[in-house]
Amino acid sequence: MRSIVPSREQKLVSWVLWPGLFVAATLLFLSEDVELRPSQAVLAYLLMVVGASASGGHVLGGVLVLASYAAFHLAIMPPYVEQRYFGGSAWIILVAFGLVAFAINELVRRWRNEAERAMQRADEVERLAAEREKLMRDAQHAEALREADRLKGALLASISHDLRTPLTSIRALASRPGGPTSHDLATIQEEAERLTTLVEAVLDWSRVQGGALPIRPEFNTADDLLDAARRAAGGAIEGHPLRVQLPDRGVLAGTFDLVLSVRIVANLLENAAKYTPPGTPIELRADRVDGAMRVTVRDHGGGIASDELPIIFEPFVRGARTAPDTAGLGLGLAIAREFARAQGGNLDATNRAEGGAEFTLTLPLARVSGDMNRISGSNVQITAEQPVPAS
Repeated sequence: MRSIVPSREQKLVSWVLWPGLFVAATLLFLSEDVELRPSQAVLAYLLMVVGASASGGHVLGGVLVLASYAAFHLAIMPPYVEQRYFGGSAWIILVAFGLVAFAINELVRRWRNEAERAMQRADEVERLAAEREKLMRDAQHAEALREADRLKGALLASISHDLRTPLTSIRALASRPGGPTSHDLATIQEEAERLTTLVEAVLDWSRVQGGALPIRPEFNTADDLLDAARRAAGGAIEGHPLRVQLPDRGVLAGTFDLVLSVRIVANLLENAAKYTPPGTPIELRADRVDGAMRVTVRDHGGGIASDELPIIFEPFVRGARTAPDTAGLGLGLAIAREFARAQGGNLDATNRAEGGAEFTLTLPLARVSGDMNRISGSNVQITAEQPVPAS
């Protein structure tokens, strides 16, 4: 613990410094070249008594009081030796010097006590702050471990559930007496594709968490993105009329990874078909908003529950309205948002006032100058705008 009490070395310096100054001052006062008034000598000695008492303690202060009083009457005040030390008002000087030394010692003692207590409180505050910081780190670490355990448990539970069904079907069909029929083979292929999708979702999530997701942003148009996403969704959106809308004029283009973006939009289309009644339309549109390219997927289902909306992009979250036999690990939206943010964009969800859910993907916009009808011509210049910050 820190301390302001003078050390032995500091006290030794005080015992050398102040007596030395006293001797030097006395010799200066006795010099014939110096015209000195008694009041000036008293003031000088008094200042040395104050300094000695403050830095050296009451013993050194007392020594300087007696030495100053003696020097004053023996060397400064005439008639030097004949002057009675305690005659007349002479004793007043001794009492004044003593009171000053005592007062200074008392003030210094109180100041040091207060300073010691203040430093003790400061040390205690620092100790408590260090303990609090350590506890916060431990709590954060514990929370991270709990979250990791939760995610691991959710992953194992989801995988065990979603893998069991297709594996059971494949094993049953493959071991059918007489061998599988053509219909069985088609079912086996369908279940194998379902397993592949699950494994790819787990691998994608591990890449996202490990920071090993490859990103190749390039110049791409909204037409190519929407068309590729529609084809990638394939049979998942059959039975749902798809309404595609693009800007009426010009070329809407961005700088993004086409493969990852197609997977994002295809996932949104599949979710729209999965969680809405058959025959309800799905709207897919692209436009330019606030310096970004925006892709919107709207459905006409029941929307997202208000308590699920803030957590819908968290991993392994599946809505309460999801049927038990609905395939999926609850990773699709979490992966889609990470894909979007890795490209400098974002993915958000909201409920529509007229009913249904709306998912909005924003991607960095590319500015195209020159002849819009000659995209591949040499007169076209493409510059990427700043990435859209993730909210």
